[in-house]
Amino acid sequence: MYFDMICSCSASFHIELDTDSEDAVWLLVNRFINAHVQCGYMTSIAEQSPTEKQQLNIKITPETDTP
Repeated sequence: MYFDMICSCSASFHIELDTDSEDAVWLLVNRFINAHVQCGYMTSIAEQSPTEKQQLNIKITPETDTP
């Protein structure tokens, strides 16, 4: 696999993928994309916003058995 990226700010990234270093190449590709979001090369990655957590105070009482 071959990656060739050229940003509008004239930065470029060229790499040929070998199967042993696939994870490292994806990290480099991701870093290039993140570094050039402001240039307009890519849009930023959609991130899920954390949901607000609500604390609940629950009182548990022992059950009483009646004969």
